[in-house]
Amino acid sequence: MHLTETFEHDAREISHSRQFVSSALERSGVQATDDVLLVTSEMVTNAVLHGAGQIEVHIDIDAGCVHLEVYDEGGSPPAPRPMPEATARGGRGLPLIGRLSSAWGARLDRGRTLVWADLSAPTLGGSSSLSS
Repeated sequence: MHLTETFEHDAREISHSRQFVSSALERSGVQATDDVLLVTSEMVTNAVLHGAGQIEVHIDIDAGCVHLEVYDEGGSPPAPRPMPEATARGGRGLPLIGRLSSAWGARLDRGRTLVWADLSAPTLGGSSSLSS
């Protein structure tokens, strides 16, 4: 199943994007785990803080595998960085996405910034542990 939703470039939309992903997963019989929802929040937060224009969230769900994509009009992909010092005020989003997903990346796609992540998610009624 592939679903897409467009959100305004506004911090209030972060919770709406989580609700969209959660609803899409549950309709597909896949559990909306904390890991998937946290990665969604981090990706959309980065689009709000560092991007521009409307934000598109795409979700592909296939047999417990979740592929998330977040697009914005920022025009440049984020550069992967190591986890910052404990006293830093930010910079943990991308390293966190990397730790929670089986694969992730960022690139330009037709002039838009695209950040994507692949995660596993159990079917409803199955195991709920994704973290290692």
